[in-house]
Amino acid sequence: MKFLAFFLVIYLPIASMAETLFIEFSKKPTVSDLKTVKAIKGISNLKRFDHFENDYFRRLYQVNVEEKEDVDYLKYRLKKIKLIKKVEGQFKAEMESIIPAEEKNPINNDPFFNYQWSLYNNGQVLLKDIDDTHL
Repeated sequence: MKFLAFFLVIYLPIASMAETLFIEFSKKPTVSDLKTVKAIKGISNLKRFDHFENDYFRRLYQVNVEEKEDVDYLKYRLKKIKLIKKVEGQFKAEMESIIPAEEKNPINNDPFFNYQWSLYNNGQVLLKDIDDTHL
């Protein structure tokens, strides 16, 4: 039997730590634009996500939220600023593997159908990988 595993990445919100939000501006923000965002109550820090020099990373910023602030309300306030294109939270990625079902008679001719447990579960096994970073 051939063994082929597909890896899924499942994004789960991180609830147990101080919130971090990511802001994508619609264009490169000016110093004045950054001061406007920093002035919002509940933001403890604002910095560029990465210093890689391209258009996208010049517009992507990381916002640290103060401990007891309402994150949903802060997201709402940030989205109201016209220069901000997108506001997203921080997510944890978990890797998982799928062992295909041994059934050789799928209901269609897709050769990868036996891996697609979400379409038709015919015995596929979903395994969570163990890694040393989350012990």
